[in-house]
Amino acid sequence: MKRKDLLSLPAMGVTDEIRKLANADTGVEDLEKYGYREEIVKRYERFGYLRAGVREKILMIEMYIGDTLRTGSEEPRFIVFLSGKENTYTTYDTRDRKWRSAKIKNLEDGRYQYGKHFDTGYWIEEKEKELVLKYLKSEEGDAREAINSWQGRAMHRKEIREIDRVMDQVTCSPADFGRWVQEEAFWERQYLFYDGKRGKAYCTACGKTMAVRMRSVHNKTVACPNCGREVTAKSWNKQKQIGDSVEAALLQKIPDGYILRMFWCRKRLEKDDLKGEWKEAVNIWEISRKLLNDSMIVRREYDYAEFKQTGRIRWCRSSYIGYHATGILYPGNIKGLRAGIPKLCDIEIEKMLEMYKGRNIRLEAVLNSTPLQGYLIRAGLTRMAWESYGSGCPVNKKGKTEGEVLKINKDRIGRLKKLNGGKEILLWLRWEEKTGRKLRDELLKRLEGAKITPEDLKRVMECGATPEKALNYIGKQEGNSREALREWEDYLDMAEQERLDVRDDIVRYPKDLKRRHNQLVEIRNEKRDAERIRKGKKKYGELDKKIRSRLPEAARYYWQDENYMIVPAAKCEELMKEGRALHHCVGAGDTYMARMAKGYSWILFLRKKERPEVPYYTIEIEIKDDKILQWYSEYDRKPDRERIEKVLQKFKKSLKSARVQIMATA
Repeated sequence: MKRKDLLSLPAMGVTDEIRKLANADTGVEDLEKYGYREEIVKRYERFGYLRAGVREKILMIEMYIGDTLRTGSEEPRFIVFLSGKENTYTTYDTRDRKWRSAKIKNLEDGRYQYGKHFDTGYWIEEKEKELVLKYLKSEEGDAREAINSWQGRAMHRKEIREIDRVMDQVTCSPADFGRWVQEEAFWERQYLFYDGKRGKAYCTACGKTMAVRMRSVHNKTVACPNCGREVTAKSWNKQKQIGDSVEAALLQKIPDGYILRMFWCRKRLEKDDLKGEWKEAVNIWEISRKLLNDSMIVRREYDYAEFKQTGRIRWCRSSYIGYHATGILYPGNIKGLRAGIPKLCDIEIEKMLEMYKGRNIRLEAVLNSTPLQGYLIRAGLTRMAWESYGSGCPVNKKGKTEGEVLKINKDRIGRLKKLNGGKEILLWLRWEEKTGRKLRDELLKRLEGAKITPEDLKRVMECGATPEKALNYIGKQEGNSREALREWEDYLDMAEQERLDVRDDIVRYPKDLKRRHNQLVEIRNEKRDAERIRKGKKKYGELDKKIRSRLPEAARYYWQDENYMIVPAAKCEELMKEGRALHHCVGAGDTYMARMAKGYSWILFLRKKERPEVPYYTIEIEIKDDKILQWYSEYDRKPDRERIEKVLQKFKKSLKSARVQIMATA
């Protein structure tokens, strides 16, 4: 379309019907309320009017404003030109005498005016509306909406054609893809619903209902009595429904290269109370596609989303590069595809994927596997191959022989292959070779299961612990193995500082590790505070003197009932001890001591009467008006909160009564 030719096209002008409608729409005053504010507005039926016609195969739209028509001017505000043949459009702004590229919905001129409301937008005669819809081949019910949608498509026509050219090459998913998603993509998300009273259970892994004797294992990992799979136990009555989701990936060949399709998979398990059965439903949505070349390099990414804020949901170029980077890769067609991918043709990644069903992996890393990963898979070291896609795999990637790659001798390479060991077993085999001490295969498997390496046990082995004894001891402690190991190492360090013989089994393997650990922490902190008092003898001596002088004033805070007692602190050392016992800041610095010395506030110790020597709660109270400023127990927490709140209310009430009595006596 040439712009100079467009302006020479014959105008349509204002019809008698439009003129009549515009002059009759003079507006009606109306009262509108906005919360507490009221406003008088003038309400009109229509904002503007459209004329439509085809001139030399070009659809021409004249846009008139109602207010302008009522002043006697009949010049259109905008003239829109659309060419169906060229898939282009343009708009002439008659007021500013310039051309615009905005879509018709963005050409409003004063629709939202202060003090004016319009019930509808633009009016168009019915036969002209039909003309517009026919020309644009649109099924929209509104002419202006149809024009706007067509303009949106025309604006991005080239991009849409390029996207559709790639999308049209994508073929259907493999016939067993849905079954694979249901059975294998959720491989690690299977459950055993058990009913302890009725003695039955249903396993989602094998789909069987069986007789069992099972109680109190809700949310624990158990083995299914029928199929032997490790599943999560769920109480039949506690759990009404479960929802799981995974991202599954499917690689396919297309003429332009390869397409990696990402699917959002949702599984829902719900109990049917009427039948007493569990229903399972799986839904799959395709959410993303990546175009890859023959070298498995991503060339373009696509999302199924709203296109360019047009309201249309379709395939479009992704705005989030590398967003769907991990997923569970479908292995069924990989063997056939590898033949055409130079870097993957000799790497049997499908064997590794089959062994680690239902596990997320970095897709780009798998599709760019190296000869090293190919060697590990062919050698039967699929666990090592899987771990090599992440960070911290201890293999020598530059090695040319098995010994150079794994850095262990031939005999240990055989053991590693037999166990299909991962990095933990490899590191322990290297430790064997270095120390000359041999570990049983069963112990190697246990160390791998606990994710414990020789470096993790270095400190405890320095104290004479063997790997097997260390593993057995850690397994008896509370919490996971990592937490127990850290606590044990910390304990051994403190024990050495206290000059205890850590090579003595009684010291090295305390029966109650946590209690002994905390005892040594208390001893260490007590020594630290004693040193602190010694170095600041003058300062703390002066603070103690001032605190003692105010003790008669603080004596009114002594209080007890049948269960609890409150005792005012009397010196700095008591605050330090309290802070150590409850692991909070009351004695960590001089702040609270100084406040007591100046008579601003006082620290009180709340104790249970049955155990008066054991710290329970620490309270800070303002001396001026007996207002409780704060009260905390161990680690700044508030156990038994509601009960202690009632105790404090009772304590405050007694203080108030005492004040009233003193005033009455005075």
